Amino acid sequence: MSTTNVSPKGKAVNPTTEEPSNIVPFEASRFLGAEASARKINVEAEEHKQLYRHAVDREGQRKPPSLPILFSRRTTECVDRLWACQATSGTGEIVHHWNGTYWQAISDAEGVGVASDWIDRNADFAGSPKLAKDCWDMASLRLRQKNPMPTPAKRAIVPVADGYVEILPDGFHVLAPDPVLGMTHAVRVACGGRQGHAYKPQPLPAGSRFAKFLRQAHDDPRVIDLLQEQCGMTLLPGVYSQAAWWHGVAGSGKSTLAEIVEAMHRQVARCNLETLGDRFSLEPMIGASLILVDEVECEKWAEGRFKTMVSGNGIGIDRKNQKQLASYHSTAKWIITSNSAPFIRDKSNGVWRRLTVVHWKRAVPQQEHDPDLVKKILAEEGQLVLDWMLEGARRIVARGRALSDTDADMPEAVRAAKLAARHGSDQVMAWAQAERVVRVETDECTLSMRQVYENYKNWGYRQGLADIDLLTGRQFWRGLKEMGLDDGARSNRRINGKQEECVRLRINGAATVGEACGDVPLRSSATVTALPVAQERSQSLEPWETDVTPTLEQQGARQEEMGRRFDHLSAQQQAAEMGALHADALREDAGRTRARVIQFQLQERINELEIRALFGELLSALESSEAQTGIEPVDGAAS
Repeated sequence: MSTTNVSPKGKAVNPTTEEPSNIVPFEASRFLGAEASARKINVEAEEHKQLYRHAVDREGQRKPPSLPILFSRRTTECVDRLWACQATSGTGEIVHHWNGTYWQAISDAEGVGVASDWIDRNADFAGSPKLAKDCWDMASLRLRQKNPMPTPAKRAIVPVADGYVEILPDGFHVLAPDPVLGMTHAVRVACGGRQGHAYKPQPLPAGSRFAKFLRQAHDDPRVIDLLQEQCGMTLLPGVYSQAAWWHGVAGSGKSTLAEIVEAMHRQVARCNLETLGDRFSLEPMIGASLILVDEVECEKWAEGRFKTMVSGNGIGIDRKNQKQLASYHSTAKWIITSNSAPFIRDKSNGVWRRLTVVHWKRAVPQQEHDPDLVKKILAEEGQLVLDWMLEGARRIVARGRALSDTDADMPEAVRAAKLAARHGSDQVMAWAQAERVVRVETDECTLSMRQVYENYKNWGYRQGLADIDLLTGRQFWRGLKEMGLDDGARSNRRINGKQEECVRLRINGAATVGEACGDVPLRSSATVTALPVAQERSQSLEPWETDVTPTLEQQGARQEEMGRRFDHLSAQQQAAEMGALHADALREDAGRTRARVIQFQLQERINELEIRALFGELLSALESSEAQTGIEPVDGAAS
């Protein structure tokens, strides 16, 4: 080390940057020219000589190829079946074999089993678990190099049990299974069509079990049409960036329909949203054409992973005892069923944009419940269900995409269900309405960003939320911006001796008893943009109150009738109705609060009268003596 890098105390100040002398920098000129060519010839000659020594035994006879090499040659030449490998640069490989209908994914455990069977038939003298694994590893490596998977055809083809059904915008055509088309899934049910000819699906008879089931679950034909498209989309290849979320009361039929759709697919992955972020949670989804989620019981889950999977973007998947897939692109379709409405924390609208929410309101009476309904429908009407799903898929192909919230064909009931679910899971909206937050149009009455966020956190604590359930500051302010309450304007002001960023907001606070009852005007300002809070009952529906002593049948009939009438309202009328219900709840709560206050005051007065009746003379003497001495009465002396 040079003395310039040493301090007076002998410690290093600036370490030397000189390269070690044993490292030779790369120079391309060393590998070019006549001298380099002669050197390469010598290396190759020495290589051939040494390889010959490895290839022959002591008697000069050539050694046989190793068993892993023989097995890998058999697979790459597709001796007994067609083999191919799906892989891209930098990712692990997924080996497939052609089963006569589609390319079926083979796990490493299954592949080792195939190699073990081959060893047992041909080289049982050398069989061992390690040898079987070595054979499969070598075959996977060679397949990745020599037999890449065919690129899936950019056509709407649905592989069924007896061929391929190509969906065209104006009809269907039956094709023979072809490995060149690159299909990686197939439906279990046969269509019954002739290969090379047009196919015409049968309309669903009104008297069929499946049709009766759909009408019993939903009385809106437009909602049934949407369900038809959601089920049909699961048959299609490619990515549509939409997931179906069905929620409603137990016994409403949502899980029944999900099981019917599941029966159509050969490889289905069942997922738990609560564990979606775990390390190996995505491994079962490799090669699946349908992903089912049952009974969502958590309010915090890996929403980012969900968005990536639904959108078909590349995602890394860890596999137990196997190489990680660095970028797996899933084409599986999602169906989520739950009793409760979706609860989404993401404020970027990314998750909601990928969800189509259907509310299942009508529960099947217990006496009409059939535990074997799914089996009966599949056994007797399996092809009818397939034709029903194919027609839904055809409408998607003709449109070129799945239905979105902005389409005129989207049922109003579905829009309202999504809006209600979003309102229920939107903490920012709930906080803003509860605290009556408004945006100030001028620079007056501004609050610091810290104060606003602290107010939201305190509201969350009152709702029973823990710190981990609350939104981060970034999520909170993004939510305010999406609601239109935060216009992005900031002003730097000095508050309590500190410089803080301020926003144009006013927090009026929760409505008091007098404000909710209408005794005093609501605190507001003419210069603010307030959230809509209904003050009068909407005339779109009759009052929602029930009879004083209704029977259970009357309550159920009344609720169903009001639910049907609510579904037929426009989105604006439904929003007004929800606002009116919210205002009614505030007034009812305020009325109970006022009653408790009055009851407490009356009880205090009664206690005071009882005390005076018992100790009247003593209290009078005490009060007169205190008045003469000028001593102020002490609070609580009477008690």
